[in-house]
Amino acid sequence: LLLATIPSFHGYYMKGGALEVGKASTVAFVWTSVTIILINYILTQLLLSK
Repeated sequence: LLLATIPSFHGYYMKGGALEVGKASTVAFVWTSVTIILINYILTQLLLSK
């Protein structure tokens, strides 16, 4: 759910023309990638902690 929310947020609040679509999609991709890494780290720590 969170991974679909980030690109939707950036797409919804995008202003400008065709150039801004590329910038918004790049920003959304970067934030989604960072979020995946952070969620993966947190889940790994929770599942492997003793």
